[in-house]
Amino acid sequence: MAKLTFSPLIAGASGKAADAVFANWKGRPYVRQRVTPANPKTAAQLAIRDSMTEAVALWNQLSSTLKNAFALGAVPKQYSGYNDWVALNRKLIQDASGLRMPRRDLADTGAYINIPVDFAYDTEPDPGHARFTWTDTGEEISIAGIIYDSTDDTLFDENLAYATMAAETLTITDLIIAHVYLFGFAAIRVADSQMVHCASLAHTQVT
Repeated sequence: MAKLTFSPLIAGASGKAADAVFANWKGRPYVRQRVTPANPKTAAQLAIRDSMTEAVALWNQLSSTLKNAFALGAVPKQYSGYNDWVALNRKLIQDASGLRMPRRDLADTGAYINIPVDFAYDTEPDPGHARFTWTDTGEEISIAGIIYDSTDDTLFDENLAYATMAAETLTITDLIIAHVYLFGFAAIRVADSQMVHCASLAHTQVT
């Protein structure tokens, strides 16, 4: 980087000319060589970019209620809800391993939600079905979730009240055979609508 001194007739310069870039840093004019950023487009880079595009597109399809829950959970990290969604889900989408629901809102003064830690799914459900089970913790909780069809890159469903905790089972129907579905589930405490991530799962059927 070279410093510049201008004549009384030229107050300054900015922009690009040939292989040079003119700019100012803290009021001091300088010139540097123009450099074209490298863009090798490796398979790894393309996979990251594709998953980022998917994560952003999926965020835009979520309800305002779910987006707000992400925003509340992201406050301690000084993120926006959108930034936290991407941070939590971009890699999961790339790996096709599930989805992550909101973090706990630490500003909430209520007791921690007693989430169902044994959340699991049936590995051999009926064709076009996905069946999930858990153990009732005794708290008044609704099971919420989002389902992403990663084969078609579309939001299959969002439901903030799929089932009650007491039901101990949930069956999703109308799934397309051979499609990969990513699931994210959360527990919502009925008393104050506090939402906390519960489980990340992936599901596909080949026949």
